[in-house]
Amino acid sequence: AGTTNLSPGNHLLVEVIPVSFGPTRKGEQVAVSGSSGVVEVVAGKNGLPNAWSFTIDTRGWEPDEYLVRVQGIEVPASLLTSRFTLRP
Repeated sequence: AGTTNLSPGNHLLVEVIPVSFGPTRKGEQVAVSGSSGVVEVVAGKNGLPNAWSFTIDTRGWEPDEYLVRVQGIEVPASLLTSRFTLRP
């Protein structure tokens, strides 16, 4: 979740991927966790900034460091990245 100066109604693409994600050898079995989706910016209430939120269920995800990438769809120059670590 976060706040933004984008107008209500703008859409954001949210992607959550493991930092360790990358190429593997042919036939190698790899469990990959992650999520993505599109959310809409909503108007802030009582003078607060406009906001967005994206809920993920990490049950069953592999412990790892994850990259969160949020990019505007109508305004693609709007980009935010962050990381979090999911521990067992």
